[in-house]
Amino acid sequence: MRASASNSGKAFQTSSVEPRTARTPSCSFLHSMEKRLIDLEVKILFLEETLDTLNEVILSQGRNIETLEQKLERLESASLAPGEEASKQDERPPHY
Repeated sequence: MRASASNSGKAFQTSSVEPRTARTPSCSFLHSMEKRLIDLEVKILFLEETLDTLNEVILSQGRNIETLEQKLERLESASLAPGEEASKQDERPPHY
């Protein structure tokens, strides 16, 4: 708010600072809101990094599971069919 008035022929100006009203937030309120916003941004970044790490772990475990399933299939196909005789190499030694 600016005001000019004539005082003995001289003009003067008042400060341009508006008085604080219910709509004008205080400096401490703005500072606390800015801090909260920064804290939320930091948390979001941390959560995004955690999510990326977990996704990598899940993908790695999926690849490991696929590899293990392939190995299991090969072992099952290589094992003896029911009713087939075991060779001498497959028999347990007598001390078992």
